[in-house]
Amino acid sequence: MLYIVRIYGTRRVPEASRVGGRLPLHATAVGKMLLAFEEPWCGRDSSRRFATTLDEMRVGATSIAVPILQHGVVSSALGLVTTTDGAATIERHLPDMRGIARRIEASVGSLSLNALRQVASSGQK
Repeated sequence: MLYIVRIYGTRRVPEASRVGGRLPLHATAVGKMLLAFEEPWCGRDSSRRFATTLDEMRVGATSIAVPILQHGVVSSALGLVTTTDGAATIERHLPDMRGIARRIEASVGSLSLNALRQVASSGQK
């Protein structure tokens, strides 16, 4: 998984990701969201339409992610990371995250998946 944008909030959260950085798919909410839509992977359920983590990538951090669809296919995911003291209420962010994901989908809808992959790949070099 490649991070292309990171926005910081006002609260200090244990840091694991950086723009241009890579993290294992199985240990992040964004990665779990992407894996859920791949071939059946360890029984993951893509019908929930969101994924979470708790102290998996960094102790003290919890995260949630929603898919971003393009032409009916999951092309990426939007994630939010906060401190573990917010874990019990992290799902309250789902309506806003889903709304943001829909706006992202609308803005990239005319691009092909291959074009998006090329843009992402160019950032790796």
